[in-house]
Amino acid sequence: MEHYFADRGVSREDFQFCRNILNCTGLDVAIDRIEFASPENELLGKMLGAADLLGQMADRTYLEKLPFLYDEFRIAGIAGLGSELDFLKDTPKFFEMTKARFRDELGGVDRYMRPHFQVRWGIDEDLYMAAIQRGMAYLKQIIEHHPNDYRRHLRRGGLITDTEWNREIR
Repeated sequence: MEHYFADRGVSREDFQFCRNILNCTGLDVAIDRIEFASPENELLGKMLGAADLLGQMADRTYLEKLPFLYDEFRIAGIAGLGSELDFLKDTPKFFEMTKARFRDELGGVDRYMRPHFQVRWGIDEDLYMAAIQRGMAYLKQIIEHHPNDYRRHLRRGGLITDTEWNREIR
């Protein structure tokens, strides 16, 4: 991004403003250590950080994508990963961590989703959080009742073909 902006004559100040916003999407970034240029810069960063998490986890095929994410982490050599089933079992814990991140690091900006849906579509509900909660409940049900064939129950959106589904990366 730094080279892209420089090649287009965008100021260093604007680059830093945008960098701060994008850094808020990093789960390993301590947002309270970012030197924001203004309260608006901080708010935009926190909004993007929340939107990034909400958008990914509320996706209808989020659960179906988890085995691919596990493969990415395994190939990257992430320590302590465990099995694919362990990874799925840990996903509800990740959601709890995400809720704490919304509250503690992202300033609770996710609370604006419900009013957004009220004003935009007359729906008195945070549709993103509702979708995530349904997904987590379904995942817990799969893990509890189908630990030996969980993949078959994740395949809801047709995202994964039979060939892809049965492959194993070594």
